[in-house]
Amino acid sequence: MSARHLGEGRQIVKIHLSGEWMGTTSMALQNAAEDLIAVTDVTVAKVSLERFSRLFSEHPRLAMRIVLSIQSEEAELIDRMLTSRRHSAESRVAAFLLDVRNRLRPLDQVANNAFDLPVTQVDIADLLGLTAVHTNRVLRSLTEQGYIQRTGKRIALLDEAALSKLAPRRAREPMRDPSWLPEPSLGASAVG
Repeated sequence: MSARHLGEGRQIVKIHLSGEWMGTTSMALQNAAEDLIAVTDVTVAKVSLERFSRLFSEHPRLAMRIVLSIQSEEAELIDRMLTSRRHSAESRVAAFLLDVRNRLRPLDQVANNAFDLPVTQVDIADLLGLTAVHTNRVLRSLTEQGYIQRTGKRIALLDEAALSKLAPRRAREPMRDPSWLPEPSLGASAVG
């Protein structure tokens, strides 16, 4: 996860999942903008700025897809920032659960609308601007209403329609038509 340490504590900014880019906000800065904290076993590959810049000439479609992915993350962060003060805790937790499920799907880590939550309730609370106690209450309420089922770290979304109605999420459809992206240059070498 990405976090910023602030005086006596920290503020979690993003929960990263397998295959996602991390630390991209620091690319344009001399010092890291965030701390990266592993809460599970991870393998990390560092991509130098020189190597990343070669993508734009040698593999422009891949480079633009990465840039679009980073921009999508920024849009999600802005949405969460705007909703954190204007929506109920129940709404924020519902949006979080739907987001994690949606991001785990392409990794084949969702079965029967259920997935393992990769973080603790304390982490969720920190990410959403809630207390751990309130987050626990909200998860219990969502369970009692039949929206979700919890078994340890396993979360099953039982009533997706109700969760979606609760969640203050803007419908965002990623750009999938690559026709506007530049063609790769002839004789481009592999990025190494």
